[in-house]
Amino acid sequence: MKRFIGPVKRPSEGFKSHPNALSISWNFFSKTVKAILLILVIVVLFFAGLILTVSKDFLKEKLRQSTGLIVSEEGFRKLFPLGVELRQVSIMREEFKRPILTLDLLRARLDILYLLKGEARVVVNGYKGAGNIQGDILVKGKNNTVNLWIDAMELNAVPYLDSFDLGRNVGLSGRIKMTFQKEKCPSGSVDVEGRNINGAGFKISGFPVPLGGGLKATLSAELKDDCNIHLKGLWLDSKDLSANVNGYVFLASQYTKSPIDLSLEIMPRASFVTGNDFLLSILTKYRKSSNYYLVKIKGSVERPVLSN
Repeated sequence: MKRFIGPVKRPSEGFKSHPNALSISWNFFSKTVKAILLILVIVVLFFAGLILTVSKDFLKEKLRQSTGLIVSEEGFRKLFPLGVELRQVSIMREEFKRPILTLDLLRARLDILYLLKGEARVVVNGYKGAGNIQGDILVKGKNNTVNLWIDAMELNAVPYLDSFDLGRNVGLSGRIKMTFQKEKCPSGSVDVEGRNINGAGFKISGFPVPLGGGLKATLSAELKDDCNIHLKGLWLDSKDLSANVNGYVFLASQYTKSPIDLSLEIMPRASFVTGNDFLLSILTKYRKSSNYYLVKIKGSVERPVLSN
């Protein structure tokens, strides 16, 4: 057997890197990043210039066509690079007769990165008194999704709620998620709550029922695109009583005429029983136990009718 004696090469020998390979790789990476950044800058400047040149009416009409929302305002200005600012804003749906939201100030800004994916995302910030609302609107195909978080938002921001005696200076916090489609009612969910509410109440057969001070209110509702609202619960809790409203509201073009099918549960405490003998006498036929009343409510929002 022959033995081969000679120098043994290490695996790395004969495969030495080119002295400029690392430099070439870094230069290529650097140029690629710069090219991407340049493209992004060009896209931003293009859309910024587009927004700065298009008219206010054009933007509002595009919003109406894609979401069915009509916006009116008393002040309007464009913000560089991709935003607008509106003052004393009123937002309503085409099929409704009243605004669904009013704000003192609204700012909206286009998120450029979503345009690269063929979508559009608008970041919004709104203010009403001491409260604020923030979130985004995502436009993807025929669906437009709105995600909003509200903090200490005043009830007078939603004109429809003035049909209810919910007190003054009420601040609500929570989340609203909606999907808008052309020629359909919005669908989604609303989950909000308010604390330390004073001066709130409701009426039974025209008789006012004050809820007292320090009230906590929690609302959970689901909206369907067939214009039905499933009120999962409106819970009211104060030192005098607890109450809950749940059921369905079938939206009409004039909101106050919307048919309703609701249940009202009332659980009075001793302090409430003492000063409301007359009211409790009216509710006698709805009494299910010593401190539990169940009232069925039909009719419409503006003309509710009590039933067993």
